[in-house]
Amino acid sequence: MDVYNPIFGITWPGPGVFGIAIVLSMLLLGLIVYIILLYLKAKEKEKAHNYQLFLFQVKRKGLNNFQIKILNNMAAYLKLKSPTTLIKDANLFESILSGFSDYLKRNSLNIEENESICKELIVIYEKLYIPKMQYQTLYSMKDIEDGQLIHIEGPGKSSYIGKIYGRDKKFLAVKLISNKKDLKNFQEGMNLKITLIRVNDGEYIAETTCNGIEEDNILIAMTDNLKKIREFRHQYINVMIPATIILEKLDEDNPEEKIEGVIFRLNEFECEIRTDSALNYNRKYTIVFEIPEFSFKIVSQLIASRTVENGKIYYSTMKFSEMSKAASAVLKNFIVNQE
Repeated sequence: MDVYNPIFGITWPGPGVFGIAIVLSMLLLGLIVYIILLYLKAKEKEKAHNYQLFLFQVKRKGLNNFQIKILNNMAAYLKLKSPTTLIKDANLFESILSGFSDYLKRNSLNIEENESICKELIVIYEKLYIPKMQYQTLYSMKDIEDGQLIHIEGPGKSSYIGKIYGRDKKFLAVKLISNKKDLKNFQEGMNLKITLIRVNDGEYIAETTCNGIEEDNILIAMTDNLKKIREFRHQYINVMIPATIILEKLDEDNPEEKIEGVIFRLNEFECEIRTDSALNYNRKYTIVFEIPEFSFKIVSQLIASRTVENGKIYYSTMKFSEMSKAASAVLKNFIVNQE
């Protein structure tokens, strides 16, 4: 059917059913493509948002870039949609350590790299799932707590991760987080070296021996040669916070002594403060200071001091010894937001 246009004097073909169907199909196809693009864009935006949330969470936990990369690789190994799932589930993390360790070995890592990553995995576990606390220094293997992950250097400097499940007077019972077939590599009487890493304390090593295998646990002999080979210093942020130091009263009849100062470096467990007066190592102090919407009153002790400018200014490192849970949480959030 033709349509006559009296304005232009042109005869146009009329749209048939087939032509209308093609036009509608093209419009529908274009709409479908548009919807798919919108969906993909939304998914990409969601993925970016989730990854930013993941980065925020792990940075807040104190993971460095290398540890974040390891966590991402673990998530890829598990084919997780988001690595955030690993942050919340300690059991999931433990369950894949065995397979992930085998995966690392298959990728031809040398001994040093394998040992380094095993230790990093222990640090990641500690930072993600162990509540932050001020540890007491370990003096013997008897002081090591159940549930602690340790690195075991076995025959041929092979690396394993183990978890302490129990103890006796003569040994620690350690469950190997590895393939069960690896247990055959451990024989009674063989030499072992264990490494213990505690994030808020330090790194310890002990030369010991294997006391045998019992119920899929390696029995590691207690020894007296546990050594602290490295102490971890907590990272400071730079601040300028006025503070008042209240000295512990030696006599109730004496007036309260106060020293004014400025906190110029701060972390969750310590601060460095500048004063015009010297502090004594044998006294207890209460540091009073404020950050937005919160006032702190923290019992502290002097652990280091230095003097500059002809003895007129004192720089003191104060270790927090008594702090409420609320104050600790606020201080932690403040430091994270300032980093």
